[in-house]
Amino acid sequence: MKVVSTSTDRKLVAGEVLNRLGKSSFRDKPEVKSVLDKVLESAKGTPEYIEVVQGFGLSGKDAEVLQAALAEPHNPLAVEAIKLLLKSPGGRTQLTSALTSPKADAVVALLGGSGDKGAINLLSEILTNATRELPVRAASVKALSLSAAGAEALLALAESGKFPEELKANAGTALSMVAYPGISDRVAKTFPAATAAGGKALPPSQNW
Repeated sequence: MKVVSTSTDRKLVAGEVLNRLGKSSFRDKPEVKSVLDKVLESAKGTPEYIEVVQGFGLSGKDAEVLQAALAEPHNPLAVEAIKLLLKSPGGRTQLTSALTSPKADAVVALLGGSGDKGAINLLSEILTNATRELPVRAASVKALSLSAAGAEALLALAESGKFPEELKANAGTALSMVAYPGISDRVAKTFPAATAAGGKALPPSQNW
């Protein structure tokens, strides 16, 4: 198989590989592995890399999958990459490390957009960790507000007395911009909007 480099060609090759070999009992054979290796090398740093890894259930590619997700964070496959990483110890390690890197805000945004239970737990840990940078914690609040399950997690932290005081204005502002069935009264009671409360929300990371 010819290794190609354009985006269109990568998509065609990735799709061809998945269609022809994805369910094949021969995919562990050396010649098949050789084709996969070539496709992965060609697709490295692109959404197609995520597609191939996911389609074949490949392991040991966590760093490369995260790199591909961060290269095009607005591509739907970037969120799929986050869900994939959350399923393995190695993937979770990569995400945790990335949360201390210059790409932390992008990782937080992808975690929030995934709506994954593991992502919600990780974001909750970040926002309650007083040793983490405040902008990243503020970004975690906003990320959690992007899904109904995340909003529920914010409320649960507040109602249990575990929500950081310095981030309540952020939660009020973020939750005032979304609407989820059955929680509006709780939001109004627990997180008054920053303007109504006279508070000022801390800005999240600049690249959020």
